[in-house]
Amino acid sequence: MLDYSDEIDEIITAASVCPACDTLVFAYRSRNVERQDSEPWEFMCLRCSTGFATPESELAFQSLPKEWLLAKVYAA
Repeated sequence: MLDYSDEIDEIITAASVCPACDTLVFAYRSRNVERQDSEPWEFMCLRCSTGFATPESELAFQSLPKEWLLAKVYAA
């Protein structure tokens, strides 16, 4: 996964469900990267290590609010 931490305002995010283990998986891209609309998003599931691509029309969602990307997450 590419590191866009210095360009946090320019990131778009997408999510898809892993076809192997049904885990919600996220991918990030720079908003400034030139791409075709037909180019699928590429994901790598951290739970089962399955790599897969999802067309933009089949994403679970795309573009999270900036606050969600910066929020601290605590696990019990």
